[in-house]
Amino acid sequence: MRRRRAPVATPERDASALSRRRFLSLGAAGVGITAVPASLVAGSGRAAAAPDPLTFAAWSGLVGTEVTIERWDGPALTTRLASVIDERRATTSGGEELVGEAFTLVLEAPGAPMLDGGTYQVGHRALGSAPMLVSPLDDRPTYAVCVNTRLPATEGTD
Repeated sequence: MRRRRAPVATPERDASALSRRRFLSLGAAGVGITAVPASLVAGSGRAAAAPDPLTFAAWSGLVGTEVTIERWDGPALTTRLASVIDERRATTSGGEELVGEAFTLVLEAPGAPMLDGGTYQVGHRALGSAPMLVSPLDDRPTYAVCVNTRLPATEGTD
């Protein structure tokens, strides 16, 4: 029995002539390629786990390094991580134990224009970026980014 070839879209044929099977196989191949971690493609051999950007430990070792604040209305603002303040003073709330992280990033940008307080994409080359609430601290371009993932611990939660 002779195997029938699936129709292929060519300039002479309409793109809608592409068979469903061929279309799905091409789509699956595309998804497989985009799902490969960039570190494997770059030749490192193993994907390195990135630190969780919402932890005090991830940021505390980065004091003095560059942090970017992506502006919606203009170029990114480059800042320096001046300090990371641990805010885990309270261990209970209403009698319940709290678990999670609470810390503040203090960012300085001497000579840069002032930003209004609001949500911006905050990024670091070692951690990636995430939308965070950025608040000016005073009339100088110094900003606070408060991170709080603390929640009451519940019974049976690991």
